[in-house]
Amino acid sequence: PARPAAQAPAPAAPAAPAAQAAAPVSALDAPAPVAPAQDMGQLTLVVGTGVTLSWPDPTTRAAIADDTVGALHVVSRRELLVNATKLGRTTVYVWFSNGRRLLYRLVVTPNFDAARAALRDLDPAISLDPGSDENSVVLRGQVAGESIARQARLLAEQLLPRVGTKGDAMRVINLLRYASGY
Repeated sequence: PARPAAQAPAPAAPAAPAAQAAAPVSALDAPAPVAPAQDMGQLTLVVGTGVTLSWPDPTTRAAIADDTVGALHVVSRRELLVNATKLGRTTVYVWFSNGRRLLYRLVVTPNFDAARAALRDLDPAISLDPGSDENSVVLRGQVAGESIARQARLLAEQLLPRVGTKGDAMRVINLLRYASGY
């Protein structure tokens, strides 16, 4: 009997490479670099108060680093309410639809109104500012002499609100200057 003719073996499929090489990424495919947030400076609020922030451009989101120090409430895509809830410092971030980002350094202080008014009566050149933490304040300015500087410190110590769970006195850092010394 006749045998069928032998057929040539089918060509082998090319072997798959063990690992595919990554396709080169063009500059158009790379993610755009993110610009740093624009620092809008310090936003100082008295505990229990709030402020609205407004912009002409619509925002896409907002965030606060420590939500125990402050709270954010979206009024609209162009307006944000920031409430000061507890003494401390934190950062508020705002993102816009055009890619721009802002940051505000939020400082929440006790109410210094009584102390500031008394210090202003003593010498209008005296300023009372929050210290580096929620337990301190800084007296600054140029006064007539050492006795005014001492009086200012005593007034501040007596009129500043108590802070913390124990009602501790705030630390007064006296940087008042006068002619005969610091």
